[in-house]
Amino acid sequence: MSAKPKDNTQESPTPVKKKGHKSFYKQVQRFIIASIVGGIVLVLPITLLYAGVRFIWLQAQRITKPIKQLVEIDDDIAAWIVDIAALGAILVAFFLLGVFVQTKAGKEFWNYIDRLLVKIPLYTVTRDTIRQFFGKGEKMPFTEVVEVDVFNTGTRMIGFISDQMEDGRYSVFVPTGPNPTNGFIFLIDKSQLTLSEVRPEEAMRIVVGVGMGASELFSRVN
Repeated sequence: MSAKPKDNTQESPTPVKKKGHKSFYKQVQRFIIASIVGGIVLVLPITLLYAGVRFIWLQAQRITKPIKQLVEIDDDIAAWIVDIAALGAILVAFFLLGVFVQTKAGKEFWNYIDRLLVKIPLYTVTRDTIRQFFGKGEKMPFTEVVEVDVFNTGTRMIGFISDQMEDGRYSVFVPTGPNPTNGFIFLIDKSQLTLSEVRPEEAMRIVVGVGMGASELFSRVN
């Protein structure tokens, strides 16, 4: 019997897919989305506060406008009186609302409203950002602010101690501005930390303000 001829054909190697471009595009996409969300989180609380104050201001002006018709005075002076009365009405409304929220019924009512608003996208982030910015609300999750040299290069970052490991290392959260809900977690030695007397809410304001006010604050505490 004749031997079968050998098959000298070689299988072509499977082409290797290049993941570099896709990985780069994903990083760019994540960067763009994170930047847009960070900008919204920074601007949204200010916009909502401005819209609320403006609405109350216009309503207060409408209510106090009859004062101008009761007193025969110059139009400019009358306009000033209406504006002052509107400002007084806003301050009184905020005061009464603040007093009501501190009562038992007010706390229950606010908790009910808060549970409804949680379903709205970005509400939780916006609420927590406002609380952190003004240092109000629930207790801050971080009690100690540190300056951390993560890479031992002399460049320090603002961080918050979140836990201490059994081997003596510290778990430190370094937030990114202007959205402090994003950041990095580092497990580092104590030698890389410098404890600061800055309060957590003050440090959080610096993060939200992308560094503005850091010079004055750190020079005051140091």
